[in-house]
Amino acid sequence: MKILYISLHVIYPMVQRKLVIKVQMTCDKCRTKALKLAAGAEGVTSVAIEGDDKSLVVVIGDEVDSVCLTRSLRKKVGYATIEQDSIRRDLRVEMISFHNPFVELS
Repeated sequence: MKILYISLHVIYPMVQRKLVIKVQMTCDKCRTKALKLAAGAEGVTSVAIEGDDKSLVVVIGDEVDSVCLTRSLRKKVGYATIEQDSIRRDLRVEMISFHNPFVELS
Protein backbone atom coordinates (compact mmCIF):
# COMPACT_ATOMS: atom_id res chain seq x y z
CA MET A 1 0.00 0.00 0.00
CA LYS A 2 1.36 3.38 -1.02
CA ILE A 3 0.11 6.67 0.36
CA LEU A 4 -0.27 9.69 -1.87
CA TYR A 5 1.39 12.86 -0.58
CA ILE A 6 0.09 16.12 -1.97
CA SER A 7 1.93 19.45 -1.91
CA LEU A 8 0.12 22.70 -2.55
CA HIS A 9 1.39 26.23 -2.88
CA VAL A 10 -1.06 28.62 -1.26
CA ILE A 11 -0.86 32.28 -2.23
CA TYR A 12 -2.78 34.83 -0.21
CA PRO A 13 -2.39 38.55 0.30
CA MET A 14 -0.62 39.76 3.42
CA VAL A 15 -1.48 43.19 4.71
CA GLN A 16 1.17 44.70 6.92
CA ARG A 17 0.42 47.97 8.61
CA LYS A 18 2.65 50.65 10.12
CA LEU A 19 0.97 52.89 12.67
CA VAL A 20 2.48 55.96 14.26
CA ILE A 21 0.44 57.05 17.27
CA LYS A 22 1.25 60.18 19.26
CA VAL A 23 0.59 59.58 22.95
CA GLN A 24 0.89 62.06 25.80
CA MET A 25 3.50 60.35 27.98
CA THR A 26 5.16 62.26 30.79
CA CYS A 27 7.23 59.59 32.53
CA ASP A 28 9.03 56.31 31.88
CA LYS A 29 6.24 54.37 33.59
CA CYS A 30 3.75 55.71 31.02
CA ARG A 31 6.09 54.73 28.17
CA THR A 32 6.41 51.21 29.55
CA LYS A 33 2.64 50.94 29.90
CA ALA A 34 2.14 52.15 26.32
CA LEU A 35 4.66 49.63 24.98
CA LYS A 36 2.99 46.77 26.87
CA LEU A 37 -0.46 47.76 25.60
CA ALA A 38 0.71 48.04 22.02
CA ALA A 39 2.65 44.77 22.15
CA GLY A 40 -0.38 42.96 23.55
CA ALA A 41 -2.69 44.01 20.73
CA GLU A 42 -3.76 41.40 18.21
CA GLY A 43 -1.57 41.14 15.10
CA VAL A 44 1.34 43.26 16.35
CA THR A 45 4.83 42.09 15.34
CA SER A 46 7.00 44.99 16.56
CA VAL A 47 6.66 48.08 18.75
CA ALA A 48 9.03 51.03 19.23
CA ILE A 49 9.06 54.50 20.75
CA GLU A 50 10.41 57.29 18.57
CA GLY A 51 10.50 61.06 18.38
CA ASP A 52 12.49 63.81 20.02
CA ASP A 53 10.34 63.83 23.14
CA LYS A 54 9.67 60.04 22.91
CA SER A 55 5.96 60.54 22.44
CA LEU A 56 5.48 58.50 19.25
CA VAL A 57 4.56 54.82 19.46
CA VAL A 58 5.39 53.00 16.21
CA VAL A 59 3.49 49.73 15.73
CA ILE A 60 4.07 47.29 12.86
CA GLY A 61 1.89 44.25 12.35
CA ASP A 62 -0.54 42.23 10.31
CA GLU A 63 -4.05 43.67 10.21
CA VAL A 64 -3.70 45.78 13.36
CA ASP A 65 -6.87 47.63 14.37
CA SER A 66 -5.69 51.24 14.66
CA VAL A 67 -8.87 52.62 16.22
CA CYS A 68 -9.04 49.93 18.91
CA LEU A 69 -5.36 50.38 19.77
CA THR A 70 -5.69 54.17 19.98
CA ARG A 71 -8.75 53.90 22.22
CA SER A 72 -6.99 51.54 24.62
CA LEU A 73 -3.97 53.88 24.76
CA ARG A 74 -6.30 56.80 25.55
CA LYS A 75 -7.99 54.87 28.36
CA LYS A 76 -4.85 53.53 30.00
CA VAL A 77 -2.05 56.04 29.27
CA GLY A 78 -3.19 59.45 28.07
CA TYR A 79 -4.41 61.43 25.10
CA ALA A 80 -3.54 59.66 21.83
CA THR A 81 -3.94 60.52 18.15
CA ILE A 82 -3.09 58.61 14.98
CA GLU A 83 -0.29 60.46 13.19
CA GLN A 84 0.37 58.04 10.33
CA ASP A 85 -1.33 54.89 9.06
CA SER A 86 0.33 53.20 6.09
CA ILE A 87 -0.46 49.83 4.55
CA ARG A 88 1.95 47.60 2.66
CA ARG A 89 0.49 44.74 0.66
CA ASP A 90 2.57 41.69 -0.23
CA LEU A 91 1.83 38.21 -1.37
CA ARG A 92 2.75 35.45 1.02
CA VAL A 93 3.44 32.03 -0.46
CA GLU A 94 3.29 28.95 1.73
CA MET A 95 3.71 25.34 0.85
CA ILE A 96 1.26 22.99 2.51
CA SER A 97 1.97 19.26 2.48
CA PHE A 98 -0.51 16.68 3.56
CA HIS A 99 -1.32 13.08 2.80
CA ASN A 100 -4.61 11.45 1.98
CA PRO A 101 -4.81 8.03 3.64
CA PHE A 102 -7.84 7.08 1.58
CA VAL A 103 -6.03 7.17 -1.77
CA GLU A 104 -3.93 4.15 -2.64
CA LEU A 105 -1.52 3.93 -5.52
CA SER A 106 -1.02 0.57 -7.14
